[in-house]
Amino acid sequence: MHILGDWLLTPERVAVHLPTRTAVVADLHLGYADARRRRGEAVPHEPVAEQLEPLRRLKQQHAVRKLVVAGDLLEDGNCCEALADFLHWLDHNEWELTAVVPGNHDLAAEASLFEKANLPVSPQGVDLGEWRIVHGAGPL
Repeated sequence: MHILGDWLLTPERVAVHLPTRTAVVADLHLGYADARRRRGEAVPHEPVAEQLEPLRRLKQQHAVRKLVVAGDLLEDGNCCEALADFLHWLDHNEWELTAVVPGNHDLAAEASLFEKANLPVSPQGVDLGEWRIVHGAGPL
């Protein structure tokens, strides 16, 4: 569904900024199952590549090449393996990660994991066209 001329909202729960060919996704919560299992819950493992399959398909359908994560990339600050898998997936699928806007679940990861991985972190949000992409977990 096209909205406001420059944006496409997709069934994959991704907003695409058409002029820049940038996909915007939020709340991936990568590492969710591992985080829950560390807390003693019986949650089946789902590989990062499976979780990101809708993004891979979207890239093919809409020729997007850039990605902005608008918060909650990871479930918590202990999701090292999920972050490594995500970075590998980005490289393998030829995505350019242009920004990670930290969400409330990313706060523990931001200072350590995100910095070590040299992620393009944008705590104040990132501008796309006339819009500012934020997570919205705090005051705007």
